[in-house]
Amino acid sequence: MFQQACGFCHGNDATGARGPDLVRSAMVSHDEDGNLIGPVIKDGREEKGMPAFPYTSEQISDLAAFLHAQTLAALNSNRVPRDYPVEKLLTGDPAKGRDYFSGAGHCDACHSPAGDLEVSTPRRHDARN
Repeated sequence: MFQQACGFCHGNDATGARGPDLVRSAMVSHDEDGNLIGPVIKDGREEKGMPAFPYTSEQISDLAAFLHAQTLAALNSNRVPRDYPVEKLLTGDPAKGRDYFSGAGHCDACHSPAGDLEVSTPRRHDARN
């Protein structure tokens, strides 16, 4: 049911597509038995382009259970699944990251920017660094 109704926007595995990643959603992680997910499904979010769905309480419960199972699987995974699209992992601005690494973050004082981030000079990470 999720794939048919929600997969187009949220991806068949709920990791996002045109719509947000629900596996890492704060709403989903705070939801209990559909108490937060249910109203969003029933009422939609017109301002964000999500339509309302006239599902029964049982259907909403099934959708919530699927999302919780996807979230649990992600939490229990000690690695990124082999088929997880790399574009979903890449966030932010590479230029800003480089500037932070070599500037305010002082990461380059210990780590090599060569891609392995190997520690060349051990240094304690704290709020002052």
